[in-house]
Amino acid sequence: MVAPLIRQAAREAGAPVIEVSSASDFAEAVGDVIIDRRIEKKNWRLVSADSQQIDEGPAANAIDGRLETYWHTQYDPTTPKYPHEIVVDMGQSTWVEGFRYVPRQDGGVNGRVKGFAFYLSEDGKKWGDPVLKGEFPNTTKPTRLRFDHSQSARYFRFVALSEVNKGPWASAAEIDILRSRK
Repeated sequence: MVAPLIRQAAREAGAPVIEVSSASDFAEAVGDVIIDRRIEKKNWRLVSADSQQIDEGPAANAIDGRLETYWHTQYDPTTPKYPHEIVVDMGQSTWVEGFRYVPRQDGGVNGRVKGFAFYLSEDGKKWGDPVLKGEFPNTTKPTRLRFDHSQSARYFRFVALSEVNKGPWASAAEIDILRSRK
């Protein structure tokens, strides 16, 4: 009886209604909609990028918090080949459970990353194996991915391994870190 009343009240208030069928679905919906686990970027600093098109897509755009800007690897006068990477210092160590990749949002598809590897480090020198490796869906929507285990880190390294259209470029509107629930 309570659920229909809550749905009706939400509709009347113009609030979004999220239909869930299990407790885990509810936790996921609440985590994504109400609780924003992205880490604040005010102390972040770009350490390095293997390639960037300065006049269109400086690498720092991937961490500037603005979806209308983006990082794009160089295409003029030369076009470096894959892999491409960005290394970021988050300013302090924190427990992280995953990351979010947002493809460029300007309608362009060049550089939309397909294959990736994601690394974490405390010192920015020792990286070890990737904490996550895989492929993104071919979409303009953000993709949130969680690691198998939370881990403390100060630095992250995002490595683009391939592009959805098999081109030599990489791009990203934003790369975010998801803080752990610890």
